[in-house]
Order: sequence, then structure tokens, then C-alpha cells
Amino acid sequence: MSSPESNHPPEISEQSLHYKLDGVGQETMSKLAGWSKFVGIMNIIFGVCYAASIILLSIPTFIMGVILIIIGTKLLNAAGHLRYALTMKDSNSFSHALDQIRSFMALTGILYIIGIVAIVLVLSIVFIFGIALFDFFSDPGFDYTI
Repeated sequence: MSSPESNHPPEISEQSLHYKLDGVGQETMSKLAGWSKFVGIMNIIFGVCYAASIILLSIPTFIMGVILIIIGTKLLNAAGHLRYALTMKDSNSFSHALDQIRSFMALTGILYIIGIVAIVLVLSIVFIFGIALFDFFSDPGFDYTI
């Protein structure tokens, strides 16, 4: 048996985080739920527009549309869980909402990384072929006349 003076924490079967929300915290959570719902709906609307543009454009816009619909749905789900957690004081619903927001942030971050890599790749190709094209046209033996 351990004495009260020991420096070892008592064994806890389950770790938990308890946070008491005051009025400002509840208002912040309510606003987070509202903005999550708005951004989720906008992502779904833009996702449908992107997905519908497969007819005129190409498959990448369809894929982008599906991804936007997925992340929009995650935000709508998070907003619903946040509102339920605030009204019913349910910690499981709050945890699920945070997980949905985490998933949204992760997917959005991955999309930004993919976008940056694509931009760097396109700029590299343009730079490489731009120099080659410049050398081709600046060759003194090139005849411009038809």
C-alpha cells in the first residue's frame, strides 16, 4: 500500500478531461457550431458544383468536388454534435464533434499540401520548358520567316 507522501499518482483506469464552460465558453462553442454549419454547407455546395463540372472540365474537378462534399459533411456532423453537447451536456457528443473537426482540419491540410506540391510542380515544368523554349527562339540560326 502506498503512503500519502509518495510521489506516485494514483492509478486511474480511464483518463478524462473535464472543462467547465462559463457563459463566454458556451457562446464560443455555439458560434463554433454555427460557423461549422455554415462552412460545411458551403463546402457541400461548392463540392456539388465541382462534381457537376465533370461534364465540361475533367475528372480532377469531380474528385475535388467529392472531397469538398466529404469535408462539408464532417463539419455539418460536428456542428450537430456541438449543439447537442451544449444543450444536453453530453461529453461523448462533444468528443465526437472534436474528432470531426480534427478530421476536417487534417483533410484540409492534406489538400493544401497537395495544392502546394502541384503549384511547385507546374511552376518547375513551366520554368524548365520556358528556358528551353527561350533558347530555341533565341538561337541565331533560327529562321523566323515563312
